[in-house]
Amino acid sequence: MTEQPSPSLAEQTGDAMQFVADVRNIDTPNPQRRQLADPVAAATLFKDETVSRIESILNAQSGTPVILLSGGVDSILVAAAAVKLGVRPHAITVIANGGTDRENAVAAADALGLTHEIIDLSEDTVVDLAREAVNRLGLPELWEVSYAIPLLATLPVLDRIGTTGPILTGSGADAIVGGGKVLGHPIDSPQAIEELDLIIRKESANNFVHDRLVPDFYPRVMGKYADQFVHVFQTLRFWEVAETFAPPALFGNRDGNPVDKFAVRIACEMLLPETSKNLAWAKKSAIQRSAGIMGTLATASRTFAASLPGAQTYSDPMTEPYEAVATRLFLALLDGTSQHQRYSTSGGEKAITETDPVTDFVAHYHLDIGGNWNSHRENWQQVALDAWLQAAQQRNLDATVLYLCEDSNQDVAIIEVGQNRYAITHLGRAAEVRAERR
Repeated sequence: MTEQPSPSLAEQTGDAMQFVADVRNIDTPNPQRRQLADPVAAATLFKDETVSRIESILNAQSGTPVILLSGGVDSILVAAAAVKLGVRPHAITVIANGGTDRENAVAAADALGLTHEIIDLSEDTVVDLAREAVNRLGLPELWEVSYAIPLLATLPVLDRIGTTGPILTGSGADAIVGGGKVLGHPIDSPQAIEELDLIIRKESANNFVHDRLVPDFYPRVMGKYADQFVHVFQTLRFWEVAETFAPPALFGNRDGNPVDKFAVRIACEMLLPETSKNLAWAKKSAIQRSAGIMGTLATASRTFAASLPGAQTYSDPMTEPYEAVATRLFLALLDGTSQHQRYSTSGGEKAITETDPVTDFVAHYHLDIGGNWNSHRENWQQVALDAWLQAAQQRNLDATVLYLCEDSNQDVAIIEVGQNRYAITHLGRAAEVRAERR
């Protein structure tokens, strides 16, 4: 089984990403497509497709290319492919306490001659970014928030670059090549082909759609950079290429150890300098874990639990099993404590502060005017404010408008609720709404 993919592949694209499952039925099993079993042939094809894809991206977007370098094989492959084209993207790596990405990311950047910035996140910063992520996304879902945190951390760097072009990521590779998966059948068996086909189609069909939990995740998190945020491997053409890979092309053995993404790793090895080819074989978990985000949030949750009334009477939330911590947080939710308190820092010590009702409302506010902003271009501030006031009234917030700035460079309304005044900034832009008490 060494046939090459059909020449009738979708056209190469410079799009940031494509929602493959929205344009093609990819969840219906079709194991007969998986004919390419030679891992070297598959790797050569994957390498060439990666270089071609990045060339199309660079032609479609101007500016300084950036690579979010996590230290895993996917982002290293993207970086190495860009370098093969004569382009050295500005590399950014985000690390929190306990993260494991630093060593490989530094080694890859050095080997490829990349300018490399490492953003070290303290626990306090991770908590602040988590709060901002919840505000922007409008929900506290663990995986969405913990993925948003490192992206939010990159925004100041992107601003400082000033000429930021495409923001390259290795996103999408795991879904199309079974990354992190283990097959229950021998890789050279017909059953393994069927098993692999089902696994990949299910994950890709779930991930490569627009209407996910937060359909506008990237506009909410990345703001003005959303259209520049590139999922290199999330395209119809890459799906069609990977759809031909049989299990032996994706699951192999190196130095006596089983490896996943076999062809992808060989492709990466082909592009790396001789002295750094070992980087293609490094194993890593999802960025939420490998960057230390999950672990830091877990520690912060212990700190919060320890601050609850009577928390250390019978056991210490900082050391007890996480089952007990989760139960404490749920009981606090039932008690309503978490509705009135917020994790914050003061003088380096963790504290719980009262949440202002207006600030809390804005944190969970998502504007929906049921139409296109273009139709309100002339009076968008007033339209946004009317929608905001209606939503606030539903939350029993009796707000009086004192001032609405018509300067689109400021976008500020001054309102009064009770005895307090607030500046509402970036009004109407759901991903950037802020309330500042005056």
